[in-house]
Amino acid sequence: MKAKTVFRLALVALALLVVALVQVVKSIDVDQYRGVATAWVKRQTGRDLVFSGPLRLRLSLRPALVADDVSFSVGQSDALKLRHVEAEVGLLPLLSGEVRITRMWLDGVDLALANDGRDLWNFVPSSDPVAPSPPFPVATLRVTEIAIDHATLRLRAGDEHVVAIDHATLDCDGPTAPLALTLDGAWDGRHLAVNGILGSQRELFAGDRPFPVQAKILRPGLVASLDGTLRGDPGQGLTMLMALAVEVGDSADLGPLLGIALPSLGAARAVMTLAGRVDHPRITAIDATFGRHDALAVSIRGAIDDPQGGGGVDLALTADGDAAASLGVTGQTGAIPLAFSGHVTSNGLGAERGWRIADLKGTLGRSDISGRLSLFRRQGHGVMEGRFTSALVDIKRPRETAVEAQRGAGEARFFSDDPLPLQFLFQNEGHLAWHIGRLLDRRLAATGVDLELGWRDAKIDALASIAAIAGGRAEGRVTVDGGSTPPGIGMELALSHLVTGDLLSALAWSDAVGGGRIDFRLKATADGDNPRAIFASLQGGTVLSVAPAILSNRLAQNGLGSVLTNLSPSMASPGTELRCLVSQFTLTDGLARSEALLFVLGQTLITGQGSVNLSNESLDFTLTPRPPAAGMAASLDIGGTLAHPLVAPNRGAIVKNLPPLASDAESPLFTFVSAESNPCIAALMQGRKGRR
Repeated sequence: MKAKTVFRLALVALALLVVALVQVVKSIDVDQYRGVATAWVKRQTGRDLVFSGPLRLRLSLRPALVADDVSFSVGQSDALKLRHVEAEVGLLPLLSGEVRITRMWLDGVDLALANDGRDLWNFVPSSDPVAPSPPFPVATLRVTEIAIDHATLRLRAGDEHVVAIDHATLDCDGPTAPLALTLDGAWDGRHLAVNGILGSQRELFAGDRPFPVQAKILRPGLVASLDGTLRGDPGQGLTMLMALAVEVGDSADLGPLLGIALPSLGAARAVMTLAGRVDHPRITAIDATFGRHDALAVSIRGAIDDPQGGGGVDLALTADGDAAASLGVTGQTGAIPLAFSGHVTSNGLGAERGWRIADLKGTLGRSDISGRLSLFRRQGHGVMEGRFTSALVDIKRPRETAVEAQRGAGEARFFSDDPLPLQFLFQNEGHLAWHIGRLLDRRLAATGVDLELGWRDAKIDALASIAAIAGGRAEGRVTVDGGSTPPGIGMELALSHLVTGDLLSALAWSDAVGGGRIDFRLKATADGDNPRAIFASLQGGTVLSVAPAILSNRLAQNGLGSVLTNLSPSMASPGTELRCLVSQFTLTDGLARSEALLFVLGQTLITGQGSVNLSNESLDFTLTPRPPAAGMAASLDIGGTLAHPLVAPNRGAIVKNLPPLASDAESPLFTFVSAESNPCIAALMQGRKGRR
């Protein structure tokens, strides 16, 4: 037979064979494997694998099993949704009824690792009877490539931490060869690239045996590596045991991985272990550092059992650095050393979960602090409780520069109209207490300082006391009722035996006063949502007593001294004695009216009458010497505003009488200070008798 004839017969036979193969393959009912697959998944996981359409065979040079709209469901929720699946199969094995998959392509994948706190991946084998079916042919899988396009990985139910995968592939050379992973996409909108080596197909389908994972993750400013295993646990679902190492260009990028918010302090490095369910891992063996020691460096050691919910926190925190550099403080000489340590824990469950910082210790320059702080929720409200002690607090305020002083002098109003920050009162409550052994502000020293702040039901109660300051003591209290409209304010202040000269000199305000013991009382109420409105609505009163003081003639150069020079010739001498001073003001709707004002300067007794309108900050006062000294003004008018007072000779009638004074029982001056301790009281009493 000729070769040409043989070739033609071979072509005909081949064509007939292909037709026969196609007919045989067409006769295979591949849709039967849909029921096999759903029954096998139900038995193994207790969950439903749903095919919305038939499982069909596409014939081509590369035949494939094709399915659309496949989902892995838990009740009404879908843990996994596949819009389109293609699994290429070997043609010859199909002739014997065997499905051998060589390549898979998944398009439109939606995978949820957590869904509003429900355990989607906590697998429990089904105890319900399932109709018998042929065993699922996992042994026939010979996948050499898995390709994934247009996938979304939701770490928290479509909320935060969404990984969008543009394209990913898994390649291998055989059932026992490792899988090579490449992935390109975005994490929360920022580019993400992953490459790594995974376990083999045999390990993947080996039941509960560990599946090795080694991967490198790249994001802008972040490099992370994973090294560990995954395991399919029938009771817990997909679990992990991974060592994670992270390096970031900015420490704030480390927050999402730890489950806690971190400040932006520069580069960070961290290693930790992730253990437990993939959708709810525990973070243990945390060893993280971020920042720089020349600014601020922070280290964290410990574990977080529930990073998503913030529970099971057990962390040791330390920080050190230079506060001047980290906070951008200017005008300071040299560095301000900072050190801090504390033990952070959490307790409680759900909405009542709380945080606690115990063994808190810190230093800032010469200042120190220790104590504890708790943050938790009670009946839907945030609660803060803390107690602190300090041996020394050095405020270390920079001195006011000439530019700042000039800027302050140019301000039109003395009281601000900025609203009070009261919003937090409606959502939180708390109590803070702080005892300071010694408080320094420039040269001013105060000892035995106690500060206490409590707030609840939109009300604040703030108390402060100083056991020793400038030779005396001080106490104050402020209450705010933020629930009323406008907010109601209460104020009390008591200064006892403070030495004026010591106070002014320590504050670097003036060294031209010596002695001068002060006693002062303020009690008032007001309402308003800003300081200007509060002072414009004050109701109450003040009383003031100043014991003998020596005034230097340096005061005569400007300010108060220039006013006194026009009232008493003794101000021209090197030192003038302020023998006494008493004052009483009543406060009515922001008008501070003088009920009594008298002081003795050298041999001159000076009285004052008038008022201060706190609504518009205007002054209306007249000071009158008795008797007027030769060459001195008979009286002076003080006008203008608190920010810009004006002084001029009085052009009206001379005030002849002392200011009127209430009876002994009614006037706070007589109960506040006696004639023996302040001779000005005797002068007021004598003047009152003269008017009877």
